[in-house]
Amino acid sequence: MKFFIPIALLLGPLFSCTPGAEQPVSSVPEAPAAPEVAGALSLEGSGTAPEPTPAPASADATLPAPAPAANFMAGLRALDAWHRGRQKMSDQAPQEIPAAYQATLHAFLGMQSNAKAYRASLKLGIPTEFGPSFAGFAEAYAAGGLPTLATALNADTDRGPAWMVWSEAFLEQSLASQDYRSAGITLGVLIPAALEAGYDRQRVLEYVGPAGVLSQNLSAFLSSTSYTVQSGDSLWKICRGLSKEGNPVNSAWLMAFNGKSRSSIRLGETLKIPTAALSVKIWRDARILAVYADATPIRLLPASVGKKGEETPLGRFTVGNCLEEPVYWPQDGRGAIPFGSPDNPLGTRWIGFVEKSSYGIHGTNSPETIGSFESEGCVRLANEAVEDLFGMIAPGVTIHLLK
Repeated sequence: MKFFIPIALLLGPLFSCTPGAEQPVSSVPEAPAAPEVAGALSLEGSGTAPEPTPAPASADATLPAPAPAANFMAGLRALDAWHRGRQKMSDQAPQEIPAAYQATLHAFLGMQSNAKAYRASLKLGIPTEFGPSFAGFAEAYAAGGLPTLATALNADTDRGPAWMVWSEAFLEQSLASQDYRSAGITLGVLIPAALEAGYDRQRVLEYVGPAGVLSQNLSAFLSSTSYTVQSGDSLWKICRGLSKEGNPVNSAWLMAFNGKSRSSIRLGETLKIPTAALSVKIWRDARILAVYADATPIRLLPASVGKKGEETPLGRFTVGNCLEEPVYWPQDGRGAIPFGSPDNPLGTRWIGFVEKSSYGIHGTNSPETIGSFESEGCVRLANEAVEDLFGMIAPGVTIHLLK
């Protein structure tokens, strides 16, 4: 939805995306974009991830005899078809996988519940049914666990089906062992890789779960400093001071980082102040929005974008004017439509773009349309989602609109 702002409003003071924050724009420098990560599945700084507590070995961990080389491509196609459609790691291979590959897939899926047993079985024989890439990752995992697997995944530039399958296994194993740093970087690579490979939109949205786990453990792996609450402090006052120092941290972001569900602080309490740069990535064709903290996705949301003929513009934009309960100024000259009117499509929040002031991210009065090509060019979120985003990001944050 294009949103036309009156001249008087544009000339007046811009609002922060934090309710009541009164941050002058001149004091909020542009936040750097989250770094682009090309295949980085790093364990740097986190140490060797511990293996999950092993369960008793099962028969599923026994690998079949290697298949002939002629079956490699058929196996790779079967693996690709399965991974694009699978809902989650399970202990049973779906029936659409041909019988020749069922046993190998059963064993691979056993890694989720019994990583130690699966590694032991790999040392007895490396599976070849799904091609040399799958076999290479299996050999790396057998030799050194997650750190060695990370090295192998980083070295692979093909990003074919085997890379996708093993990267997702790496993500889930990293989360299970609470190595959130490695899991976050991996998820940050997997989302665009899946979209580039043409994965179904709903399949990519299955990563909402891992992003949620990461968002609940932010302070365990993202960069931060410490601040001790002083007499007379409030969350708003602390955030205003941080903004003046060049670190635009909004109240909801500060609360989330410290695991707080309520806007309350105590005298003498030590808060962790996030220093990770926030950015937003929106994939237009997939109608998906992600919030990144440095290289880690911490929100993954379904969105609506512009309909045919009024497509959402692509490019790099900057968060500018942010409004609670926005008034809508339609293009047909009807005049201002107040917040709360059924004819106001902007929902509860407006997050405008500096470079194209009639475009932005906003809520909706039609939640059933989320996920469609429905707007007049803006990015539309459910009201609950846009309110969360509004509380996290500040003017100056970068928004990447991708095809």
